[in-house]
Amino acid sequence: MLGGRFARCLAAAGAEVIVLGRSAERGNEVAQSIVNFGGSALFMPVDVSDRSTLESAAASLNASGGLDILVNAPGVNNTTPFKERNWSGSLIVWHSWD
Repeated sequence: MLGGRFARCLAAAGAEVIVLGRSAERGNEVAQSIVNFGGSALFMPVDVSDRSTLESAAASLNASGGLDILVNAPGVNNTTPFKERNWSGSLIVWHSWD
């Protein structure tokens, strides 16, 4: 959600946007909403907890000319009560670029 808002704001300012994420449905919705308002956007599936998908996305982005701006806003949806959570999944996402 937060990443989508960043993407829409950057597109409104004239940026060409590539939306990366696990959910094709949400990613394509964000990209399409940008296109519907006259912007330039596409979706690329990436799971930040899987280093191989990160490396593949980075290679594709480098081959297409690289990036000017990167907004890293991964999220982990967890409805488990706070005291009962297993934080290992969150830690993997938070440290995916280390």
